[in-house]
Amino acid sequence: RFVSALLPAVVPQGLRALHLAESIPDDDDQIIVRSSEESTVAEVLANPTALGMLQADMKKEREANLVRGDKPGVVSVDVAFCLDCTGSMSAWIAAAKGQILTITEDIVPKILEKYPDLEIEIKFSLVGFRDYGDTDQLVCFPPDLSFSDDKQAFKTHLQGVIAGGGGDGPEDLLGALDIAGNQLKWESHIKYLVVITDAPAHGRDCNDDPNDRYSTGDPKGLTMRKVVEKLAQKKIDLMFCRVKKTNTAKTEAQMAKYYNSDKTGEVRAMLKIDLFDASAVETGRFHFVFCLDESGSMGGSPWQALMKAYGTFINKRRNDQGVGDFVSTVTFGSSYTVHGTMVPIDQVDLGINYRGGGTNFDAALTGAGQALQTTPQGVTPMLVFMSDGQGGGNPVPTIQGFRQHYPGFVCHCVGLGGGCDMNTLEKMSDAGGGSSQATEVNTIAGAFGQIASGCAAMDGMVQQFGEKIASMVATRICLDHM
Repeated sequence: RFVSALLPAVVPQGLRALHLAESIPDDDDQIIVRSSEESTVAEVLANPTALGMLQADMKKEREANLVRGDKPGVVSVDVAFCLDCTGSMSAWIAAAKGQILTITEDIVPKILEKYPDLEIEIKFSLVGFRDYGDTDQLVCFPPDLSFSDDKQAFKTHLQGVIAGGGGDGPEDLLGALDIAGNQLKWESHIKYLVVITDAPAHGRDCNDDPNDRYSTGDPKGLTMRKVVEKLAQKKIDLMFCRVKKTNTAKTEAQMAKYYNSDKTGEVRAMLKIDLFDASAVETGRFHFVFCLDESGSMGGSPWQALMKAYGTFINKRRNDQGVGDFVSTVTFGSSYTVHGTMVPIDQVDLGINYRGGGTNFDAALTGAGQALQTTPQGVTPMLVFMSDGQGGGNPVPTIQGFRQHYPGFVCHCVGLGGGCDMNTLEKMSDAGGGSSQATEVNTIAGAFGQIASGCAAMDGMVQQFGEKIASMVATRICLDHM
């Protein structure tokens, strides 16, 4: 007796079945236990004719195993993504989406490098997840839970995904995995699921977060064992792409525990991938230093609009789960006043009394410099400078000094009304590697909100994990399935 394993990945299971006299499941078409009454296995392997016939037979069976029934001759691959779309992903989601698109574009060319004559069909699906109570808690594309080969439609949907919501730290990862394992319409024999998140699943077995609203488990009764074992049963290759390893370590361990099970004798392992360099992840925390003009011309409605804009910024970061952010606030006229240094963002007082006075940019930056000195290591400093007047002084060299001294420092400037010195503000933002915007009373809140939304990972810090995953998938397909 001997075993024919159509794919390298199932050789261990076949050997176990052969030597332990275990039966092969009836629906397993990748392993065949054979017998030869007329010759030994050694004689079969030594006989060129017999060996050739066996290889030809296995080739036909392998091809039959890889192609979809409705498309003979076409090797079909299904790739699904479970993407965390909560607010804590704001700093990373743009980069993550870009890398997902890289994956969709790179897999086929990398396979064709080794098998240029192969006809391949790859389809994609996306499960975007947030948390219980969020709008669009679980959103799928295509909506009918199928897989699509329309790359442009997939790209359009992906680009429209916005990070928001989330509440507590853990998210509804179990709900996303349940959809992936039980509801997505997998059709291909080659199946991949790529999970991208910076947060753990709910439940004490998956996290140690004291603020988990569902620490006793998923409200719908889902468990990691239920959802992950279904993925394993369907022979879906699982990749876990993490943003913050410390956040998801317990969840990863639970996923691997149930996915890597060897109950059937099959060898498999969940692949774990870091999306970003560790230094980039640390920059997900910010120290925002506000310099807000409270000169005489800012009295009345301009000050009210500025306070609204200030609140818009703070609340945007709070809603985006920027729980590790700090805020220092400086108001300035002829001199400066510090209203708080390194205040945790969830404790910031959004009401600041107006004083009046002249406009002195140098005084404002003196206060900002004192605040910046308190920035801890691993936290990115960002200066948000707003004025409606002519500041005087020589602020650009000071901004240049900040940028040289504080790693990752960025300066954004907002000018209000026609009387502001936009020329100087633009030079300041250029020196600080940031942006400058000219606004009016009715648009300043939008400008502050835009800056808050743009607190993203620096491009240079992003690992090109898309190319890495595309290469891994292509290599795995070539090794295990060709």
